[in-house]
Amino acid sequence: MVKSFLNGINNLIGGEFLEKEIYSIYGVASVGKSVYLIGEALNLIANGWRVVWIDTEGGFQGNFNVWEPIYEKRFGKINLDNFHYYRVLSVEEFCELFGMQVKVDYGDSKMEVTPTSVNEKLSELYEKYGRLRGKVAVIVDSMSSPIRLQFTSKVQNFSGRADAESLMLLNLIKFAEKTNAFVLLSNHESKNPTDIYHPQGSLRGGSTLKYYSKYILQFVKPMKKAWGDFRQVIAVRTPIARDNELSEWVKLTSNGYEDSSIQEVEAVK
Repeated sequence: MVKSFLNGINNLIGGEFLEKEIYSIYGVASVGKSVYLIGEALNLIANGWRVVWIDTEGGFQGNFNVWEPIYEKRFGKINLDNFHYYRVLSVEEFCELFGMQVKVDYGDSKMEVTPTSVNEKLSELYEKYGRLRGKVAVIVDSMSSPIRLQFTSKVQNFSGRADAESLMLLNLIKFAEKTNAFVLLSNHESKNPTDIYHPQGSLRGGSTLKYYSKYILQFVKPMKKAWGDFRQVIAVRTPIARDNELSEWVKLTSNGYEDSSIQEVEAVK
């Protein structure tokens, strides 16, 4: 349907982003997830796509102001009228964006999340894109942030967290079905440094997110200081190969993300 601006990403996902599919990327803080997503969004717009960007973390505008002119030099003129930015901080706001009203019951040790009504016709997103069929992408940076903000360490109700994540994901899936969009999500990484048998970090989130994300990519920054510009992108899950079998190298430079190779990485002393 549409290719990434990085050949390495295309190699990992089977050639191109496909409509109605959910793609998840994850990595530790400051690995460069947002910079990659900004590049992907601007590449899409330069190719005639509309991008819905849902920001749940903040800090977007400063990041965007730095990288937008850099990527524009690479991709050509970018019509920012096709970039639609939404700032949301909670599960309620996220669902309301798609026309679903949800109720979060707060307690000392648990939180319960239940949908109360669905009204797609009143949703701004459905008003704008409901009649379109294709050339729409939704980028969420990040999927896990609203749940982390609302479900504190005191809240041990994992079923409530799972319900919140499921409702957010349901809205994304319904929107993708209606508009033939594809969805690109960033997520935080969970890692247990004491577990020597599972050194690789995992996608933060419940089983619903992992089940519906048929493509999961991990961005890894090498430990070696001289390799600081390089990122290994691992296909943790992809339909085209076994889990963790494929990986590609990219690099983050003053020109944004660019393709690289293991040979280029190993050549750096």
